[in-house]
Amino acid sequence: MTIKEQFKKIKDNWVIIVLVFVVLIFLTSGLGIVRNLGSFSDQMTVNSAQGMPYAGSSKSLGYAPSYNGGIIPQTQNFAPEVTNRKVVKDSQLSLQTKTGGFVEAQTNLKSIISQASGYILNENVFSYGEGRGKYTTGNYQIKVQKGNYDSVVAQLKKIGEVRSFNEQTTDITGQYEDLHVELTAEQNRLASYKQMLSEATNTADKLTLTDRIFDQERRVAYLDQALSNKDLQLEYSTISMTITEKQPEFYNLSFPSFLELIRGTLESTKALVSLFFVLIPWIVAGFVIWGLIKLSKRWF
Repeated sequence: MTIKEQFKKIKDNWVIIVLVFVVLIFLTSGLGIVRNLGSFSDQMTVNSAQGMPYAGSSKSLGYAPSYNGGIIPQTQNFAPEVTNRKVVKDSQLSLQTKTGGFVEAQTNLKSIISQASGYILNENVFSYGEGRGKYTTGNYQIKVQKGNYDSVVAQLKKIGEVRSFNEQTTDITGQYEDLHVELTAEQNRLASYKQMLSEATNTADKLTLTDRIFDQERRVAYLDQALSNKDLQLEYSTISMTITEKQPEFYNLSFPSFLELIRGTLESTKALVSLFFVLIPWIVAGFVIWGLIKLSKRWF
């Protein structure tokens, strides 16, 4: 078969050649898509694993730390028969002040808490940046009496621009009632041990009862402290507050160094060269196809 006849065959079957070329491009792109989907699936698996709750945490076991560092079992008893509900109210407040207004905002905060006979349990102030780019933020944990809570929150919101506010109310009636019942039972048991000790005549029995009384007194003191802690929790509300000074407009604004400029130029050159070498095969293929088309037109 002569060259002229071969080109004629190619010309007659050009549709098949184009389809083969398109299929090759599609397969190449499809492999990249499958690879990206696989990476995305792996990442989702990792994120799901990181989001799983830790089964050994105190929350999963249903325990919470008490006031004196012990463990108080949480109860699911709602105590619906109690009409005087025991409700705890807490909130988180985030404010932003104008640039340079942090000191004034902090002064107003302390004045409001002092007038309400409240307490600032924790205060953490941090400064960022230097010179004119410096700004300050502060975190505070506040305790105020339940009767003054709403008034204090309303005043605190006026210190700056409210960025976020969350409020939680928790009904602890069941926990409170269970603690009270358990404390009464343990006190009665302690009284029984003391009565038995006063009536005991055997030395071994007296020693055993003395040890039991000692342990029982510790148990009663522990429960009494836990109940007192619940009373304080009901009497005072907690406000977790953050005051952030607005960052100056030129914060983090700086001129690039000479080395950064050189590095940027090199990175841009590297990207341009990489793009050029990626396009070379396509450019060559384009010229080849264009040449074949010109030759076919000349010969046929």
